[in-house]
Amino acid sequence: MTQYPPTVRATVIDIKSDQPKQDDRFLVDTQVWYWLTYTRSEDGTHPPQDYQVEEYPNYIQQSIASKSQLFWSGLAITELITLIERSEYDIFCKQQNRTKKSFSLKDYRHGEPQARSEQVIPEIKAAWELLQKIGTCLEAHVNKDFIIQSIANLDIQATDGYDSLMIDSAKAAGITQIITDDIDFLTVPGIQVFTANKKALTAASNQQKLIDRSVTPYQKPKAKSPKLKPKNP
Repeated sequence: MTQYPPTVRATVIDIKSDQPKQDDRFLVDTQVWYWLTYTRSEDGTHPPQDYQVEEYPNYIQQSIASKSQLFWSGLAITELITLIERSEYDIFCKQQNRTKKSFSLKDYRHGEPQARSEQVIPEIKAAWELLQKIGTCLEAHVNKDFIIQSIANLDIQATDGYDSLMIDSAKAAGITQIITDDIDFLTVPGIQVFTANKKALTAASNQQKLIDRSVTPYQKPKAKSPKLKPKNP
């Protein structure tokens, strides 16, 4: 996170202490699917942090056990494929002592067909198979009016265009619970962000937006009936 904390408009839940429920309907962000489905996510030049490959897969497994519904965005598949290919390119460059200045991603894509067929494509297909087994596709009907609304939403939420479209697709399907490590999602009103990102959790706590679902909402205790003093005999 930058030195500027986000303005938190979402409500935020810490997945390290939360227990998924059967009636939960989660949209899972692309990066979380990447850590869960791609077997070599820790081998690239920008490996995930320990909590990212521990807490998110663990919470997904708990969600499956609790029979929560998990969704992936149709908009996310191209991003997932891109992330896997780029990571395989990073691993190849590292193994072959290639510099990215002299050997670009396109050089890898077109000049190393064997590596592509033996490593990139199988990893993509394996991730895709697992994705389909775990989650359900959230289809996005992106037309002109939808795009206009997503752009308008950028006035009140600090997300990029891709995330704005994905969030609006989820809302249109009645899904407001999102599992993500991306701190930008905190700026979106009307959603619940389920995260293990410490900086996101701190920002939410400081702005009174961090909630604990295991605690029932506070109810004002009923007033007690006044005790009647015994009458003098």
